[in-house]
Amino acid sequence: AQELWGSQPARTLRGRIMLAECLAHRGDAAAGTMASALEASNPAEADGIRWLLAVAQGHPGPALTSLQAFSRRLRDEPWAFQLLAARVLKTAGEEARRRPELRDAIHAALSQPFAANYLEDYRRGCVTHMFVDTGDPRVANALEVFEPHVPWNRGFLTMRAREYGRTGHRLEKQAVDDLAEFLYDAEPSEKPGASLVR
Repeated sequence: AQELWGSQPARTLRGRIMLAECLAHRGDAAAGTMASALEASNPAEADGIRWLLAVAQGHPGPALTSLQAFSRRLRDEPWAFQLLAARVLKTAGEEARRRPELRDAIHAALSQPFAANYLEDYRRGCVTHMFVDTGDPRVANALEVFEPHVPWNRGFLTMRAREYGRTGHRLEKQAVDDLAEFLYDAEPSEKPGASLVR
Protein backbone atom coordinates (compact mmCIF):
# COMPACT_ATOMS: atom_id res chain seq x y z
CA ALA A 1 0.00 0.00 0.00
CA GLN A 2 2.82 2.39 0.85
CA GLU A 3 4.49 1.79 -2.51
CA LEU A 4 1.17 2.37 -4.27
CA TRP A 5 0.58 5.75 -2.64
CA GLY A 6 4.18 6.87 -2.58
CA SER A 7 4.28 10.47 -1.43
CA GLN A 8 0.59 11.04 -2.20
CA PRO A 9 -1.71 11.38 0.82
CA ALA A 10 -4.27 8.64 1.36
CA ARG A 11 -7.66 10.18 0.56
CA THR A 12 -10.04 7.82 2.33
CA LEU A 13 -10.30 6.63 5.93
CA ARG A 14 -9.60 3.07 4.82
CA GLY A 15 -6.58 4.28 2.91
CA ARG A 16 -5.21 6.20 5.89
CA ILE A 17 -5.62 3.18 8.16
CA MET A 18 -3.90 0.89 5.66
CA LEU A 19 -1.04 3.32 5.16
CA ALA A 20 -0.59 3.78 8.91
CA GLU A 21 -0.50 0.00 9.35
CA CYS A 22 2.17 -0.35 6.66
CA LEU A 23 4.28 2.31 8.35
CA ALA A 24 3.76 0.70 11.75
CA HIS A 25 5.00 -2.68 10.53
CA ARG A 26 8.15 -0.94 9.32
CA GLY A 27 8.64 0.78 12.66
CA ASP A 28 8.21 4.20 11.06
CA ALA A 29 7.39 6.84 13.67
CA ALA A 30 5.05 8.51 11.16
CA ALA A 31 2.56 5.75 12.02
CA GLY A 32 2.30 7.18 15.52
CA THR A 33 1.41 10.59 14.12
CA MET A 34 -1.26 9.01 11.93
CA ALA A 35 -2.61 7.05 14.90
CA SER A 36 -3.00 10.28 16.85
CA ALA A 37 -4.95 11.77 13.95
CA LEU A 38 -7.30 8.77 14.02
CA GLU A 39 -7.83 8.88 17.79
CA ALA A 40 -11.00 10.97 17.83
CA SER A 41 -12.90 9.10 15.13
CA ASN A 42 -11.35 5.62 15.23
CA PRO A 43 -9.79 5.01 18.65
CA ALA A 44 -9.58 1.20 18.33
CA GLU A 45 -7.71 1.51 15.05
CA ALA A 46 -5.40 4.08 16.62
CA ASP A 47 -4.57 1.69 19.47
CA GLY A 48 -4.05 -1.18 17.05
CA ILE A 49 -1.61 0.87 14.99
CA ARG A 50 0.26 1.92 18.14
CA TRP A 51 0.54 -1.75 19.15
CA LEU A 52 1.99 -2.72 15.78
CA LEU A 53 4.41 0.21 15.83
CA ALA A 54 5.64 -0.51 19.36
CA VAL A 55 6.16 -4.19 18.52
CA ALA A 56 8.13 -3.28 15.40
CA GLN A 57 10.26 -0.84 17.41
CA GLY A 58 10.84 -3.35 20.21
CA HIS A 59 9.08 -1.39 22.97
CA PRO A 60 7.10 -3.98 25.00
CA GLY A 61 5.72 -1.58 27.60
CA PRO A 62 3.97 0.79 25.17
CA ALA A 63 2.99 -2.21 23.05
CA LEU A 64 1.12 -3.88 25.92
CA THR A 65 -0.55 -0.62 26.91
CA SER A 66 -1.83 -0.21 23.36
CA LEU A 67 -2.99 -3.83 23.08
CA GLN A 68 -4.87 -3.57 26.37
CA ALA A 69 -6.57 -0.36 25.22
CA PHE A 70 -7.41 -1.95 21.86
CA SER A 71 -9.04 -4.93 23.57
CA ARG A 72 -10.98 -2.80 26.04
CA ARG A 73 -12.44 -0.74 23.21
CA LEU A 74 -13.54 -3.82 21.27
CA ARG A 75 -15.15 -5.28 24.38
CA ASP A 76 -17.26 -2.12 24.54
CA GLU A 77 -17.96 -1.60 20.83
CA PRO A 78 -17.11 -4.09 18.07
CA TRP A 79 -16.49 -1.45 15.43
CA ALA A 80 -13.02 -1.56 13.97
CA PHE A 81 -11.48 -2.02 10.55
CA GLN A 82 -11.57 -5.81 10.37
CA LEU A 83 -8.34 -6.43 8.46
CA LEU A 84 -6.36 -4.30 10.90
CA ALA A 85 -8.03 -5.93 13.92
CA ALA A 86 -7.24 -9.40 12.59
CA ARG A 87 -3.60 -8.48 12.05
CA VAL A 88 -3.35 -7.04 15.55
CA LEU A 89 -4.60 -10.36 16.93
CA LYS A 90 -2.26 -12.36 14.72
CA THR A 91 0.72 -10.27 15.76
CA ALA A 92 -0.28 -10.61 19.41
CA GLY A 93 -0.31 -14.40 19.17
CA GLU A 94 3.08 -14.40 17.45
CA GLU A 95 4.57 -11.99 19.97
CA ALA A 96 3.34 -14.12 22.88
CA ARG A 97 5.17 -17.10 21.41
CA ARG A 98 8.29 -15.14 20.58
CA ARG A 99 8.52 -13.43 23.97
CA PRO A 100 7.32 -15.76 26.76
CA GLU A 101 7.82 -13.02 29.35
CA LEU A 102 4.95 -11.11 27.71
CA ARG A 103 2.64 -14.11 27.32
CA ASP A 104 0.69 -13.60 30.54
CA ALA A 105 -0.04 -9.96 29.78
CA ILE A 106 -1.00 -10.63 26.16
CA HIS A 107 -3.21 -13.51 27.20
CA ALA A 108 -4.93 -11.34 29.82
CA ALA A 109 -5.61 -8.69 27.19
CA LEU A 110 -7.19 -11.16 24.77
CA SER A 111 -8.78 -13.68 27.13
CA GLN A 112 -12.28 -12.17 27.06
CA PRO A 113 -14.57 -12.08 23.99
CA PHE A 114 -15.16 -8.79 22.22
CA ALA A 115 -18.63 -7.25 22.02
CA ALA A 116 -21.08 -9.08 19.74
CA ASN A 117 -18.47 -11.89 19.43
CA TYR A 118 -16.53 -9.74 16.99
CA LEU A 119 -13.78 -11.86 15.35
CA GLU A 120 -14.44 -14.51 18.00
CA ASP A 121 -13.10 -17.49 16.06
CA TYR A 122 -9.99 -15.51 15.19
CA ARG A 123 -9.52 -14.36 18.80
CA ARG A 124 -9.86 -17.94 20.07
CA GLY A 125 -7.40 -19.16 17.48
CA CYS A 126 -4.83 -16.53 18.42
CA VAL A 127 -5.14 -17.32 22.13
CA THR A 128 -4.67 -21.02 21.38
CA HIS A 129 -1.72 -20.34 19.08
CA MET A 130 0.21 -18.55 21.81
CA PHE A 131 0.25 -21.75 23.94
CA VAL A 132 0.58 -24.57 21.38
CA ASP A 133 3.86 -26.50 21.59
CA THR A 134 5.14 -24.31 24.44
CA GLY A 135 4.54 -26.74 27.28
CA ASP A 136 2.20 -24.24 28.92
CA PRO A 137 -0.75 -26.19 30.44
CA ARG A 138 -3.10 -23.31 29.61
CA VAL A 139 -3.23 -24.67 26.08
CA ALA A 140 -5.88 -27.15 27.28
CA ASN A 141 -8.13 -24.34 28.50
CA ALA A 142 -7.61 -22.47 25.25
CA LEU A 143 -8.61 -25.54 23.25
CA GLU A 144 -11.57 -26.39 25.44
CA VAL A 145 -13.47 -23.26 24.38
CA PHE A 146 -13.89 -24.87 20.95
CA GLU A 147 -15.70 -27.89 22.41
CA PRO A 148 -17.87 -29.71 21.58
CA HIS A 149 -18.13 -28.53 17.95
CA VAL A 150 -14.45 -28.27 17.13
CA PRO A 151 -13.00 -27.24 13.75
CA TRP A 152 -13.10 -30.41 11.68
CA ASN A 153 -9.77 -30.34 9.88
CA ARG A 154 -6.62 -32.41 10.15
CA GLY A 155 -4.40 -29.64 11.52
CA PHE A 156 -6.66 -28.67 14.40
CA LEU A 157 -7.66 -32.24 15.30
CA THR A 158 -4.03 -33.37 15.33
CA MET A 159 -2.97 -30.46 17.51
CA ARG A 160 -5.96 -30.99 19.84
CA ALA A 161 -5.15 -34.69 20.35
CA ARG A 162 -1.47 -33.94 20.92
CA GLU A 163 -2.01 -31.14 23.42
CA TYR A 164 -4.76 -32.95 25.33
CA GLY A 165 -2.44 -35.92 25.56
CA ARG A 166 0.41 -33.80 26.91
CA THR A 167 -1.78 -32.26 29.59
CA GLY A 168 -3.75 -35.39 30.49
CA HIS A 169 -6.98 -33.60 29.68
CA ARG A 170 -10.28 -35.36 30.37
CA LEU A 171 -11.14 -35.13 26.64
CA GLU A 172 -7.93 -36.80 25.48
CA LYS A 173 -9.67 -40.02 24.39
CA GLN A 174 -12.38 -38.09 22.56
CA ALA A 175 -9.73 -36.05 20.76
CA VAL A 176 -7.85 -39.18 19.69
CA ASP A 177 -11.08 -40.84 18.54
CA ASP A 178 -12.10 -37.73 16.56
CA LEU A 179 -8.74 -37.60 14.83
CA ALA A 180 -8.93 -41.30 13.99
CA GLU A 181 -12.44 -40.80 12.56
CA PHE A 182 -11.29 -37.87 10.47
CA LEU A 183 -8.31 -39.77 9.10
CA TYR A 184 -10.46 -42.82 8.35
CA ASP A 185 -12.89 -40.72 6.34
CA ALA A 186 -10.23 -38.53 4.73
CA GLU A 187 -9.50 -38.44 1.05
CA PRO A 188 -6.60 -40.72 0.10
CA SER A 189 -4.33 -37.71 -0.36
CA GLU A 190 -4.91 -36.72 3.28
CA LYS A 191 -4.21 -40.10 4.85
CA PRO A 192 -0.91 -40.61 6.66
CA GLY A 193 1.71 -42.02 4.30
CA ALA A 194 -0.31 -41.14 1.20
CA SER A 195 2.73 -39.67 -0.51
CA LEU A 196 4.52 -43.01 -0.11
CA VAL A 197 1.98 -44.96 -2.12
CA ARG A 198 1.43 -42.65 -5.07
